Amino acid sequence: MAAQTIFFFGYMVGSMFFGILADKYGRRPIMSVSFILMSFSGFLCAFGPQDIFGFWPSYIIFVLARFLLACSTRGISVSGFVLGSEIVGPRKRLYAGIVIEYFFAFGQFILVTFAYFIRTWRALIWSISIFTVPYIFFYFILPESPRWLTKRKLKINYENYSSILPESPRWLVSKGRFDEAETVLRQIATKNKRDFNEDAFQQMKDEQEKVCLVVLNFFFYE
Repeated sequence: MAAQTIFFFGYMVGSMFFGILADKYGRRPIMSVSFILMSFSGFLCAFGPQDIFGFWPSYIIFVLARFLLACSTRGISVSGFVLGSEIVGPRKRLYAGIVIEYFFAFGQFILVTFAYFIRTWRALIWSISIFTVPYIFFYFILPESPRWLTKRKLKINYENYSSILPESPRWLVSKGRFDEAETVLRQIATKNKRDFNEDAFQQMKDEQEKVCLVVLNFFFYE
């Protein structure tokens, strides 16, 4: 019971922690880190608890591995859902979000099938963890989210707001990687046999700038 409680606590921690990191460093690298952590924690669950360690050390290793496993699954789920939604157009975004969840249900059927034929918990976890290894190399396949790449870089003179934000850094900076975003979108357009829409891309950049200006006006202007 305690192990399951800590597992779901890892769900909560992973959702918050990896969600923030995905916004800061990008969806693709955080998904890749989550895949590595998932493989490591999965094998740790299977091979960590040993008789030579005794009950409590083995139990602590198992619970810690389950916690890390839960964190990693949320990192994959949160980053993957956002990446899948942001990489498609507005008309397909709803369908993309729905289809992504199909694979979760499909995975449950696979787990039941494995559990039917593999009756020991250690062998079951080990056999499932093997399938997580290829996902480590997804970093070299997955594109980064164009939406994340087009976040504008903003520079705000600190002296103008020193009375409002005395502890803030000199510059408020967000990502601005338009060239990479354009490359990703052009690749998508080529694979879909469509022309790259220059006007739509410029509109997306303008929208990002407007969002940033609205946020600044909300916090810094009366």
